[in-house]
Amino acid sequence: MLFGAGQGQAEEHQGATERFRDDVQNGPPLRLTPRQLTPVSAPDASNEQTNPTPDQAVDANPRSSTDPVVTVDHLESPDPGSVGTLDENTGGLSVDMWAGTPRAFIERLMPRLPNRLASPTLRRLARRLLLTIAIIPPDPAERSRAAQQDAKPSLVATRVERLQTIGLVRAAAELIDATPTRDDDPLLLRLKVENLLIGDDRGGACAEAFRQQDRVDDVFWQQAVIYC
Repeated sequence: MLFGAGQGQAEEHQGATERFRDDVQNGPPLRLTPRQLTPVSAPDASNEQTNPTPDQAVDANPRSSTDPVVTVDHLESPDPGSVGTLDENTGGLSVDMWAGTPRAFIERLMPRLPNRLASPTLRRLARRLLLTIAIIPPDPAERSRAAQQDAKPSLVATRVERLQTIGLVRAAAELIDATPTRDDDPLLLRLKVENLLIGDDRGGACAEAFRQQDRVDDVFWQQAVIYC
């Protein structure tokens, strides 16, 4: 009996073996080695979008709300009457010495400086006053500069005339040379020639007279040319 049971198990085992052999021969090949994992390739950087989208765009120079706003204003040309040869470092008075003084008041009193100053102290003070670089208040009247020159002497011409009158000829010449509009001011040109004659510079005075005789319509230049 035991022999019959053992024989049955042997036959069953043999049948299973034959079925396995048939599956191997007729079925797909079996993988006997471990499965290799394929790495996931990284995205190609060359295919990526190089330009940022509108939502991603960033200003290279972001403007802060606290940045100052730059405004440009038109600068007025300086008044020729403000020129001079002295400042506070060279013996002059303050650049703001006329602050709060009406221009009409300055124009009215400047020609009234005394012709003769016996006191050396007053003479030095007058020299400092007439030669100081100082801001002149603007003219409230809305007139062109040419119209102002035709109507009355310029302040710088008045200062030159006062310097000549009190005998400061060299100082008057220096103030004329420091005036950028000296060739456009008829009275200042005349004072320049007079100043040269007072200083015994006949050659310089005559050269200026011949240069201006056809340029300025004034009998003074005809007389100067005849004198020369």
